[in-house]
Amino acid sequence: MRVDKIQDLFGKVVKIIDTQTTYVIVNFQNENYHINFDAKKEFYLKKGNAGTLEVELNHPLLIDYQEDHVETFINSAYPNSRELLKKFENTINEQTKGFRNWKNYFEIKNINFTLEIIKNNIEKGTGKLCLAPISISDKIVEQCDLLKIKTKTFKEKNYSLKPYKLLRIGDNYVIAKYFNLKD
Repeated sequence: MRVDKIQDLFGKVVKIIDTQTTYVIVNFQNENYHINFDAKKEFYLKKGNAGTLEVELNHPLLIDYQEDHVETFINSAYPNSRELLKKFENTINEQTKGFRNWKNYFEIKNINFTLEIIKNNIEKGTGKLCLAPISISDKIVEQCDLLKIKTKTFKEKNYSLKPYKLLRIGDNYVIAKYFNLKD
C-alpha cells in the first residue's frame, strides 16, 4: 500500500532512514517516504529511531516559534530574588512542561546578561526582567501582580500565532511551517 499524502502516515509507526536539513526519509511497511519541511526552526532526528508519526499544532516546544517574544521590565523592588525566580521557574515549567529551560527567557549569554543581573534588577526594582514569548511573559507578569511587583511589558496589542507545526516521530521532532511528501 503506497501512501500519497503525509496525512496518511499520521498515527503510523515509521522508522527514520535518513535526515538532512530540509527533509527526513522514513520507512513505513517497507516503503520509503521523503518528507520535506520548509522554514525549519529546530530539529532532533536520529537515524534508526522509530515511533508514531504525528503532526501537532499545539505543543510546548512550539511556544518559542508561534508567539512573538516581548521584553518585560521590573519597576518595583522585591527583597527575595531567589524566591521570585523559583516562582518564575515553576510558572515557566508549567507552561513548557519542561521541554524548555526556564533560564533561557532570562539569560542572554552572548551579551553576558545573567541570572545574577536579573537578581540584582529584582532587588533594586529596576531593569530588564525577561525576554519571552507572550504567553510566558503574561504568566510572569501575573506572578508579579500577585506579589504587588510593578512591571512593564512592551508588546503589540494585536498579534497572531505564526503557523509553525511540530512533526514528531517518537521522541524525535522537527519544528517547521510546512511538511509534505515529495512526489
